[in-house]
Amino acid sequence: MSQEIEQAFTRYRTGERPWTHVERDWYVADGVGRLYPLKYIWALATNSAPRNFNTSHARKELAEREYSVVRLDSKQKYYNEWRKKADQLAGSTLSDEEIRKRANEAPKKPVKHLTASYQFGRNPYVSAFVLRRANGVCERCGSPAPFRKRFDNSPYLEVHHTVPLSEGGTDTIDNTEAVCPNCHREAHYG
Repeated sequence: MSQEIEQAFTRYRTGERPWTHVERDWYVADGVGRLYPLKYIWALATNSAPRNFNTSHARKELAEREYSVVRLDSKQKYYNEWRKKADQLAGSTLSDEEIRKRANEAPKKPVKHLTASYQFGRNPYVSAFVLRRANGVCERCGSPAPFRKRFDNSPYLEVHHTVPLSEGGTDTIDNTEAVCPNCHREAHYG
């Protein structure tokens, strides 16, 4: 069965999907730590449809074969849901008093969601070069850095990857720019 699982990883990487939609909460890691949607891999490995097995069975089978199985909740998913709801409420016909009332009636402690993500080990020399190149001025809008860092009083700018690392961008001087927090936010969410 391990051979079929390894082949399933390869089939998935080449774009094969046994069906069009699957919930992607549970993932399985291959030998080098790449994560794949568990249900897709199990379906490809066993040549079965999702109605023919349940996730807990697939998790158990993969774990018994010493594959790492994890449940991931997307941090971005929660942020996007919160942002969408907040934007809808801000633009709604509810009065300020009604929004204040509902805010005060809501639970005071937020719900916690465990998330996991990859972090990229970035090159400090690239960041240092780009920050020096900017000389305290945002390379997008041309404004001076909005404030100075407490620990060394240097101008605060953020290093932005033009092509995000998560999308295959490189951690190189040519793919980075020093930007103010507003321009950085706009670049990602604008």
